[in-house]
Amino acid sequence: MKSSLRLIITTVVLTMVLMLCAITTCACIDGSKGLEYTVNDDGKTCTITGIGKYSSKDLTIPDALGGYEVTAIADYAFKGTDIETVSGGNNVTRIGKGAFQDCKQLIKVTIPAGVTTIQEECFRGCSELRRMTLPPNLIQIGECAFQACIILKNIDIPNTTKIIGNSAFYGCLSLKSITIPDGVMRIDAGAFAGCVSLTNINFPASVRSVGEGLVCYNSLITIDVEADSPVLSSIDGNLYAEDNSVFISYACAKPDSSFDIPEGVVILSGWLFAGCHNLKTISIPKSVNSIGFEIFFKSPNIETIYYDGTVEDWKRIDKVDGWNANTESIFTIICTDGTIAMDGTVTYN
Repeated sequence: MKSSLRLIITTVVLTMVLMLCAITTCACIDGSKGLEYTVNDDGKTCTITGIGKYSSKDLTIPDALGGYEVTAIADYAFKGTDIETVSGGNNVTRIGKGAFQDCKQLIKVTIPAGVTTIQEECFRGCSELRRMTLPPNLIQIGECAFQACIILKNIDIPNTTKIIGNSAFYGCLSLKSITIPDGVMRIDAGAFAGCVSLTNINFPASVRSVGEGLVCYNSLITIDVEADSPVLSSIDGNLYAEDNSVFISYACAKPDSSFDIPEGVVILSGWLFAGCHNLKTISIPKSVNSIGFEIFFKSPNIETIYYDGTVEDWKRIDKVDGWNANTESIFTIICTDGTIAMDGTVTYN
């Protein structure tokens, strides 16, 4: 009797352990070579959670693990691993944030066709990434998704894409070519900042919203905008918005040593002149009433700012704290009735 009871208890315990394994992270063997996964709430699909005992550097995402259809890759699942290529995943519809972050040996990626969002930091710091195939129905590229992919030279964004997030391609040093397709509606702050090999960029008429520092600190000689854009415009190769009242970006690789901001501009966006090594003098019209953050970031040769108003007019301009921080230059502001030094000292005429 006691043996039978002990057998029953043992069987129950083993069953509970097996059930627990079915709903928690498991190292699967069937077709996975050791990939870890968890079963999703539907009891039919699963999410890959880690590299487990997977031995190959060429990651082929399986269609199923342990009889469960693979539909997702978890946040940070392969972060920092030494995989070199990624392919497969016919059933995958979600790749989590940071899933391949800091995979320093990753060279080539084909993202499954069912994925519609590249989550934030997904490929951040993949410093050897050279070839990237984005899914055909992509809607959104998340924040810092490809930040510091320093070897990536070009990327084709599908025309289904609507949103390009903050710093999505920030610091992609080798990026020479990128086409923003008609259909993109929002491009957030710093999306193409620090792309020092990018010399030209064109914004389609579909864009309705852009962030500060969008293309700052790079090698842009000209910024183009489709002629029928209702929001953006290009004047002499620089980017403006809202009937030219908002100055978004100056093409900082221009050879000019001086620049006159057009009359009628009201807002100078953050990081406006960031990385402008050639500029020495800038003229600001009296129409300006707002100045953003670090507008002269790492612009080492700014000497003089001419302001078409009085010292008191200048003081009344709404300036973000740090508007003149990290300039790497010492400049004076010359107003109609006096001069303002970097430390705020005023000398009247």
